[in-house]
Formats: sequence, structure tokens, C-alpha cells
Amino acid sequence: MTLLRELEHHVRERHRATAAEYRLIRRLLQDAVADPVPWVGPDPTLDAAWADTRGRTVAAVRRDRRDLAERAAVAEIAVRLRLSEHTVRTRAAHAETLQTRCPEVWAAFAEGMISERHAVESARLATSLPDEVAGEPVASAPSDSASPADEPTTSPDDVEVPSRELSPDAEAGSPDPLDGPVSGSGVESDERASWKAFDEGALDRALRLPPARFTVAARALRERVHSESLEARHRRAARDRGVWLTPELDGMATLTALLPADRAHDALTRVDRMARQLRAAPDEERVLSELRADVFADLLTVSGSGDAGSPAPDATGASGGAGAADSLGAASSAGASPTPRPNRRATIVVTVPALTLLGVGAEPAVLDGHGPIDLDTARRLAGQTTSWVRVLTHPLTGVPLALDRSTYRVPTALRRWLGVTSPTCVFPGCGRSARECDLDHLTAWAEGGVTDDDNLAPECRHHHRLRHETRWDPSRDPDTGDLRWTSPLGAEVPEDPPPF
Repeated sequence: MTLLRELEHHVRERHRATAAEYRLIRRLLQDAVADPVPWVGPDPTLDAAWADTRGRTVAAVRRDRRDLAERAAVAEIAVRLRLSEHTVRTRAAHAETLQTRCPEVWAAFAEGMISERHAVESARLATSLPDEVAGEPVASAPSDSASPADEPTTSPDDVEVPSRELSPDAEAGSPDPLDGPVSGSGVESDERASWKAFDEGALDRALRLPPARFTVAARALRERVHSESLEARHRRAARDRGVWLTPELDGMATLTALLPADRAHDALTRVDRMARQLRAAPDEERVLSELRADVFADLLTVSGSGDAGSPAPDATGASGGAGAADSLGAASSAGASPTPRPNRRATIVVTVPALTLLGVGAEPAVLDGHGPIDLDTARRLAGQTTSWVRVLTHPLTGVPLALDRSTYRVPTALRRWLGVTSPTCVFPGCGRSARECDLDHLTAWAEGGVTDDDNLAPECRHHHRLRHETRWDPSRDPDTGDLRWTSPLGAEVPEDPPPF
């Protein structure tokens, strides 16, 4: 019994510490918005002789400064805590939602009585409830999942579900959020019927149910207290549909699609029907789960009807796509109208060491944006390619040869080389592909900087803007070539090591 009581004590303290982390993240972002100077420097609009080179008004410049200060603070927190910027924003947003819409759930979380998973699910569901003013429901704005420069795939530490971002008008001088919701918001508590009903019901269930059961019960509760019609909610939710990819181990990946429920069930039913048709073949050795995956992949990757007879091999080397393509044709003639498949293959980038390709080396190949893949797959992709991009380097130093280093415009060969040496944005923790980044001169061209691999670095548009419009500053060590970032508060943060 003593050990059990000690265990309960430590679990509760862990929950309390997590709630304090959420509260402090939100407060730091509030302070940055209230006082941008430490993050973006002095306000230029206070100078009587000031004139904006971009023609912005004073109000617009100050609004941009608050936004950039918040972005810079998010980046500072992320690199210090080794979190993604998306996670930092999400935790701040969850704290705001719980403190304003679910004060009872927040109080229980702050006291360690419920877990982080209970609190996060409560915040996610409460965010989807509409604002209610004077008893009239007003549709809430769609949740902001990420800034445009955030990673398109879910990071391992992104266990939260995206929620709305912190209000840009939050004031640092507001009461301590840990004490409860902020008062004086202009909407009386009795006019927030759905918030209050959800808060009370969610707390009751969170205190009695484990997270998985709580999630089911809280979703049902949210449906009961929601004042907006399901039809209106569905139309808005459908705008969040999308497809994304998550790398997995051993050369595999998970492809996820968020779709309207009827279309998702229809798609799975069709894939299952085709897989079962193939399973009935006398010489078929694949199990049903493998067939579903192969049919799904063939439907998306086989190019045009002319290729249906020679589909890409599946993971086992078998060619199971012809049956899938034929089944799709039968379904189309029966009245279905699938989206036409493009006639050209998608472009993928695979880096294969030359010795490995020749069969005399064992260095793994690398699939761009994923990581190491097995050599059989790499050799098959190499055999199917219709064009090659060669990177010629010095045999001893590995430096690319014959690159133009005297002009501002980055030559194509140099851009390709930088994509090899720096496959992602060079800001710490950012995983955006270098193909989608700007190439930034670390020493500005106007200040004597040259266009070469030592002075160029890929930066996504978000971090490129932080580098030039806030006090985040990169520098490269002239002796080692290592890139380091100095944060607005003076922290020295090294560039991430290569991912693969």
C-alpha cells in the first residue's frame, strides 16, 4: 500500500507539472505579444522621421511586430525544450481553451487530478464548440492546425491535435490563468451554455474513465451540447480534408487521408472488394491485409490504362496490380466515377551510392523525405528511371566541382548540391524539405557575401522571415563550417545534424 500511495503521488505531481508547462508556454507567448522589443528590436514607428519602405501603416507595422515576436518566442521555446514549433503553439492554444472554456477541467488538470490526455481531448473538443453571444450561436472559426511553414507530416512529439492559436490581443497583465478563466471578456458566463455543459460533463467523465473510454464519452457529450447543426459542422469540417505521409521503420510509410465519412467507407469497401477478388485466385499467396495495401497502392500509382498490364511490383516482388486496375475499370462501368489517374509518374528523389548501385558496396540508399530504404527497392527504382542527375565531386574533399561562385543567382548545380548537404531547413528542429526552402545568403550579398555552399543555407519561408525580421541570427564557424543560431534571448543553438 505504501508503494501504491507513492506511485499515485508521483503520477499526480507529473500531471501538475505538465499543466504548469502548458500555463507557462501560454504566458510566455502572451508576454511576447505584449512587449515585442526583446524579440524584434525597438519599435521604428516611434521615430518621428520613420517611413516604411513597404508602404505599411503604423498599425500594420505594429501588428506585424506582435506576430513576429510571438513566432520568435515560439521558436525560442521549441529549441530550448526540444519540441516542434507546432507542439509549442498547440500547447499554448490548449491552455487558452481550457482556461476560457473549460475552467473546471483546467483546475482538475492543474491539481494533477486528470491526465494530459484527458485535458488535451477536452481542449480539442471544446475548441469545436461555437461561440455563443446573447443566446445566439455563432459558428466558430476553423481551427488553425499550423502555420504555413510547419511540417506537413506529424512529428513523433506532436501528440496533440491542432487547435486554435493564441489570441494576438492577449495581454501579459491579465490574471494568472492557473486561477481560472480570464474575466471581462465581454460575454457573460451564463451565455456560454454549451461551454459550461461540456465542462461539467467532461470533468465528471475524466475523473471516472481512462483516456480511451473518456474520448468516446466526451465526443458523445460534445454532440449533445453542440448548438450548431451537424450539416453545418460537416460542411466546415470537410474543408480540413487532406492526405499526409508518416515515415515508418524498415523502409515503410503510412499514408493517411482525412475524408468525409461516406467517401472513406466507400473507398475502403472498394479496396476490400478488389482484394478479395484477387485473394480467390488459386496461385495467390498474399494474405488479405497485404492485398488491400497492394490494391490501394496500385490504384494510386499505376499510370493510365496503358500501364495496367505492367504495374509496379508490390513489396514482395509480385505483380498484383493488373487485377486491381481491371476491377477499377469494372467499377467505373457500373456507374462509379473515380478521379482520372494522371498519365505521368510522380517525381521521387533517391540517393544511391555508386558502389552500392554496382553491387560492391553496402551503404544504404536514401529516399528523399523518408530515410534509408532497402537496396532491392533502390535498385528497382534506379532501373526504372528515365533520367539521372549526377553530382560530381572532388575525389578527396567531396566539394562539388565547376560551380559558378561569382553571381548572386544560385546555379542549378549548386542548388542541387545544397539539397544533398542540407536536405532540410537549417533552423533547429525544422524538417521542411530543402526543395521547398529559400536559399539564404548568411552574409548578405550587398555586404560582400558570395554565392557558394559555405555562405548559402536552405531556410523555409517561415524561418527565413524570422532570420531577417527578428533577433534570430545564424552564423557559420569559419574553421569548422558548423552553423549556429543565436536566439533573441542569447541562447546559442547548433544546427541539427543530418537526419540520415
